[in-house]
Amino acid sequence: MAEAKGGWLVHGHHDTLFEYNLDIRGRIKGIKDRKPNNEVPTRLRLLKRLTKSQIRSLPARLIKKGEAYSKAREEAYSKAREAYSKALKFFKPRLEKLHKTFCGCEEWNGMELVLAKRR
Repeated sequence: MAEAKGGWLVHGHHDTLFEYNLDIRGRIKGIKDRKPNNEVPTRLRLLKRLTKSQIRSLPARLIKKGEAYSKAREEAYSKAREAYSKALKFFKPRLEKLHKTFCGCEEWNGMELVLAKRR
């Protein structure tokens, strides 16, 4: 049986004790990739997925509101990201011209930065 992507966490973020998260593996990856190195071990040690019995101990209203908030945030992000991607595609020729004016670097190949490999 595949592990569920979402669930209730304790210490999912530094300023929230309990939260519902739609992508726990993504949260762990985010901690590893974006948090200062000195914080990663502590954050990962404290981050825990709640068991079903632990979740039943939470106030029912909190569960309902937390799950609704998380899902709404995900949906809003997806819609906003899609609209932003369409705008980037639509304005790509103009943005390429502006890039040449503002930056003019040789590392941009029209799709991404191509960085020299370190020896």
